[in-house]
Amino acid sequence: MISFNAVDFSYTGKSPTLSDISFEIAPGRNLGIVGESGSGKSTIMKLALGLYRPGKGEIQYQGAPLNFADKAIAKGYRRNVQAIFQDPYSSLDPRQSILRAIAEPLNSLGISDGKPKDWVAEQVKQALYEVGLDDSALSRYPREFSGGQRQRIAIARALISQPRILLADEPVSSLDVTNRELILELLRKLREKHDLTIAVISHDLSIIAALCDEILVMNRGRIVERGTSELVLGNPRHPYTKRLLKAIPRLSAHR
Repeated sequence: MISFNAVDFSYTGKSPTLSDISFEIAPGRNLGIVGESGSGKSTIMKLALGLYRPGKGEIQYQGAPLNFADKAIAKGYRRNVQAIFQDPYSSLDPRQSILRAIAEPLNSLGISDGKPKDWVAEQVKQALYEVGLDDSALSRYPREFSGGQRQRIAIARALISQPRILLADEPVSSLDVTNRELILELLRKLREKHDLTIAVISHDLSIIAALCDEILVMNRGRIVERGTSELVLGNPRHPYTKRLLKAIPRLSAHR
């Protein structure tokens, strides 16, 4: 479990980008964080990944303060908490083959220490099969794949360390409608198969509704509404949440 306890964060040290943020990513409860650009939702993910440090408050993992200065704690955390990003092409090194890219967590986290190369290759093949690709991808490079295929590769890399929590920052917003639905279905299947807890960050409430049990609505660095997906989507209370729901495109039968 990851807990944010009264966290503030600011780029400038003056006006807070995040203010008094408190919530939990609890096991078995998939969380959606929604808001428009600039609301602070991606900053939350960067704090959870240790890319930023909170100015005030505390982030905890499994009930203990998250201290990235402790190498043992940081390694254990990164093995159990992985991420996928909006643009899979920018998150994959164009100079690395798919074999090297997906195997990177096994090597950097020490999982492959003492294992033969054949074992590493087999783990990568299995990860590819799980996301709907085969071992013909191993010697190829990211530029040789479509956007949907690259996102599948990024998911395979994130899951190869067998994490407990997957952080997904706008995981389908760069994809076309068909690939978007395929990737969402893949994430649903992987969530059930591996008992994953997923935290999804998106500006699109329809994406959040497809994957998440609980929703946090953010506006200007603050949480303005929270609750189950059914409650927030079916009976929103905050005016900002209502505006987000009205912004979802709908087809009118008379047009």
